[in-house]
Amino acid sequence: MVSELVTNAVVHAKADAIWLSVRSGPAREDIRVEVTAPGARWELPAKPLPGPLGGFGFFFVDQLAKDWGVASEEGETRVWFEIAPQ
Repeated sequence: MVSELVTNAVVHAKADAIWLSVRSGPAREDIRVEVTAPGARWELPAKPLPGPLGGFGFFFVDQLAKDWGVASEEGETRVWFEIAPQ
């Protein structure tokens, strides 16, 4: 899931730089991964389209993550997901 978010930021957002953040609370709550692309905006696909390989990444993130989302604010786009520690 991390590689999906990073790849999308590099390929689709065409950002000059990206930031990767991984956080967990002191009581080992959910782990949150965020990829931030300053100065970029990109739309998430609603569902995979038929055709060549590709376009299924966010489908997998949606199926595997406890929660995920995207936020565009203050000139940057942030895509994140949360998973429960095992």
